[in-house]
Amino acid sequence: MPTVKVKGIRIYYERAGAGTPVLFITGLGGDHQPWAPLAGQLKDQYECITFDNRGIGQSSRPASGYTMSDLTRDTIGLLEALSISRAHIVGMSMGGLVAQNIALQQPERVLGLVLLGSFAAGDARLNHVLASRKSMMKRMTRYEYFWAIAAWMFGLKSLERPAFIDGFAKMAASNPHPQSLRAFSQLVDGIAEFDNRAHLKEIRKPTLVMVGEQDILTPPRLSRALAEGIPGAELEIVPGVGHLCISEDTKGVADRLLRFFKRVDAM
Repeated sequence: MPTVKVKGIRIYYERAGAGTPVLFITGLGGDHQPWAPLAGQLKDQYECITFDNRGIGQSSRPASGYTMSDLTRDTIGLLEALSISRAHIVGMSMGGLVAQNIALQQPERVLGLVLLGSFAAGDARLNHVLASRKSMMKRMTRYEYFWAIAAWMFGLKSLERPAFIDGFAKMAASNPHPQSLRAFSQLVDGIAEFDNRAHLKEIRKPTLVMVGEQDILTPPRLSRALAEGIPGAELEIVPGVGHLCISEDTKGVADRLLRFFKRVDAM
């Protein structure tokens, strides 16, 4: 089992492909697995590194330490342990908060920055939705929970396919290494405290901000504000999909990433 130790925390990771490294940072409640289809599209041209954040999957599960600063230290430590001096950094949702921190704290490590369905600061609706998910996790079976949150994760075409939603809920509920309620709750609190709006202008790396057109969890207006705050950032809205655009339109997202990476690599 490939793991590295980062300040006493064991981080599970996977590597696939060869070439310039691309590090994928997952969102709240997810481990490395949702990245697999996207990494499969990119690994012929890039080395894809996916990993489990602390508190989920096969990484360590400390009792505390679930701020965005903690996750940022873990992620930088992973890059150091793998002797990766520079990489394209791709962050999804909460992972985009960590990616922003890396670009601010250690910009020399960042080739290109990709922020998927992310934000510089949550608003009252997002924070309320995430807080409500704490209650749902306490009261529902795992299948019921994932079936319910599908409304926040996917676009209309996916929601019109009951078998797709049932498959998503069953797959997520069967994860043998789920995130604990304790870790989830602390991460929700960490997201609520996060606010990078005053620092976005300090990000000087090539940046692509991408969001699903039908994302109602982190809607396009949050991505638009994010892109407007980062000098020179590009904004791409993926049509017809929701928050989990990497699952609903894997090829479309992969094509956009490849175009962006190639431009950055040619600089």
